[in-house]
Amino acid sequence: MKRALDSYAEAPDRGVRGGAIYDYLHLVAARKGGATRLYTLNVTDFQAFQRPGDPEIVHP
Repeated sequence: MKRALDSYAEAPDRGVRGGAIYDYLHLVAARKGGATRLYTLNVTDFQAFQRPGDPEIVHP
């Protein structure tokens, strides 16, 4: 199982930079928790680094 620090370290390889790391870590936590949807007001920010198998990114 990945640790948060592992996810943080792989962020640059996924194109995640700057403040987007916080969004990315939320997505990692949702994936790890088995969420099927992640609700956010910033859909495009999350879609930039979403991968197949990740929760669906949804605007509330």
